Amino acid sequence: MAGAIWTLLVCAGLFILLEGIGGIKPPRPAQERILGSVSSNLWLALIVVGAVLAALGNVGFNVARDREKGERASAKAMRMLHSEMERNLGRLLSLRQNLKTGQVATASLETTAWTVVSTSGLLAQMDQETLGEVADAYHLLGQAEAYRSEIVNRSTGITQALGGSGAVTQQYIGYLLVTLEQLEPKLHVLLAKPLT
Repeated sequence: MAGAIWTLLVCAGLFILLEGIGGIKPPRPAQERILGSVSSNLWLALIVVGAVLAALGNVGFNVARDREKGERASAKAMRMLHSEMERNLGRLLSLRQNLKTGQVATASLETTAWTVVSTSGLLAQMDQETLGEVADAYHLLGQAEAYRSEIVNRSTGITQALGGSGAVTQQYIGYLLVTLEQLEPKLHVLLAKPLT
């Protein structure tokens, strides 16, 4: 908006300057005047058109700059998430191996980068398909972490000492395995996407 006002003021100043220059000099003969025969209304129309074009250019520039800034922020966010997804994929494979041997990994799955990225608006310009895939993967990561945490809680402490939690723990292990089966291919797809 400020750029449009500035442009309009500059154009008005040029108009006044051109009118003032014409008023100081003595009038020239008709054959010597090149631009003098053009109507002042035409000059005014040209100035208005120029001001409108400058205002549109200013708005277009600001929109493009904001879009590019958002795209850079989204690319940075994906790089942050990419690192976290790689670590989670390694933990996921380790967790699956531990469950097959009857053990439970105490190392939790990470969601810190997702929390930072999703609450800070860094994903504003990310394409909707990728954003949906990332959100779905992190939803499954959250579910897997909740199941893993519940299994750890049930296999230690007072819950385990009271007994009778074996069947419930096996249900949670089943839920966790199903979630891990859904999550692993999603992480592979996201990690295969090129980082920009």
